Amino acid sequence: MIAIDQTGRGKPLVLLHGVGASRTVWRHVTPALAEDRRVIAPDLPGFGESTPAADGFELDAVAVALADALADTAGEPFDLLGNSLGGAVAVALALERPDLVRRLVLAAPAGFASRPPPVAAAAGALAGRALTARRVIGAPVARSATARRALLWGAIAEPQRLSADDARMMIRASRGSTRIGAAIEAVLSVDLRPQLIRVEAPLGLIWG
Repeated sequence: MIAIDQTGRGKPLVLLHGVGASRTVWRHVTPALAEDRRVIAPDLPGFGESTPAADGFELDAVAVALADALADTAGEPFDLLGNSLGGAVAVALALERPDLVRRLVLAAPAGFASRPPPVAAAAGALAGRALTARRVIGAPVARSATARRALLWGAIAEPQRLSADDARMMIRASRGSTRIGAAIEAVLSVDLRPQLIRVEAPLGLIWG
């Protein structure tokens, strides 16, 4: 089961969130985009309220599960934007189902700088524990700009500038996710750059 929110009217635009997040992170940009687009925001398999696609986080299996759900929801080819982990999944989806993706936009995508397998595995194991700990301690102290900077360092450019409510939303966005560690290990183990030549859709890159 893939949990999906959609709003607005017009040509469909699919937004894929990053690691440690869920579809809730798009809440500020969705109203503006939905003025002339039908905005579709799923939870990636194994994240938020979506069930996993496999035992771990295999990009191909995730792409197939997501493509099937999005094809039913969109009812036509869609523009696809993926951020971080969502960028890696977006590439896999565009390769798996080129008939579905009209245009592809990658925003600071993961999966473009592979690491040795032991490093990837260690990073995945540590990240899963760290995000669990962040959820436990983060919400009560999010009112402090110093705490926001420490808790969301590396995930947000200037986390101290977030409101306390937005910081809590970011901290809680990984709640229910069961594939954070596996996903981080997967995207740190792969280099998708050679695959881009096979993407048939027009491609845009956003990188700060």
